[in-house]
Amino acid sequence: SFQNVHEWLEETKVHIQPYQIVFVLVGHKCDLDTQRQVTCHEAEKLVAAYGMKYIETSARDAI
Repeated sequence: SFQNVHEWLEETKVHIQPYQIVFVLVGHKCDLDTQRQVTCHEAEKLVAAYGMKYIETSARDAI
């Protein structure tokens, strides 16, 4: 879940040295905006802190 992303990223960084990989945060079910658990601002703040990419997806809307 979103609360664990920070921990997972830090753990991954330990195991991938000396290599560098690109991390991508994927938010799903973006068509359910009223049920959003993580705001766009929260996601953007996290990806900025780690230099990651961020996308949102929706199977229903084929995004």
